[in-house]
Amino acid sequence: MASAGYTVELLDSLALTNTARLDPARLALLAVSNARLLPIESLESITSFLEAGGDLLALGLTGWETPTFRIG
Repeated sequence: MASAGYTVELLDSLALTNTARLDPARLALLAVSNARLLPIESLESITSFLEAGGDLLALGLTGWETPTFRIG
């Protein structure tokens, strides 16, 4: 990916719930490999990312079909 001019940043569940990390000025594309298992807390931050002009590639739809929750 670097040879094509792209860098890849792996995001954990904490990053997906952080609106500062999901900033379209920083991320050209948010790619989610299994949208069914997204943390329920990420709904707001991903929505904000999209509304601010971010792009999303979501595989394994329907999103949040089996939402995950942080314990502890």
